[in-house]
Amino acid sequence: MKRYLIPGLIFSFLVILDQFFKYLVIMSLSSDDHLTILPGILWLTCVRNTGAAFGLAKGISFYISVVGILGLAIIFFWYADLIFKYRYGAYGASILAAGALGNLIDRLKFGYVIDYLDVGFWPVFNFADICITIGVVSILIMFLKELKEKC
Repeated sequence: MKRYLIPGLIFSFLVILDQFFKYLVIMSLSSDDHLTILPGILWLTCVRNTGAAFGLAKGISFYISVVGILGLAIIFFWYADLIFKYRYGAYGASILAAGALGNLIDRLKFGYVIDYLDVGFWPVFNFADICITIGVVSILIMFLKELKEKC
């Protein structure tokens, strides 16, 4: 049970933090408003993303939600023992799940995801997207380590 405590706390903290950031953006900016944070580098831009990652495939939010839930369930049930074998696998899975849940909450609540981090050269994204990316990389490292140990 103890091995699930820290990943569970990480998961809970990150979901709350993601929703807090989105709340601040919603309260501070109207759709497509910009706020310069670091001139020429970082802006806050409120975007309603009805598509997949980085605004691709707009208008399919419901299907993305279903696929996301099924994908996470398969990963966690199929690979739970392997994921929790390594600390960074468990932390990565918690971070990934927090990001996925943060965006899923938006999709269920609003019908779209609130994106707000704008670096100019990349589509607007959010804190949950960062969590998903970090989680995926952590899990990939874990799988590579497991593969190396088996060879």
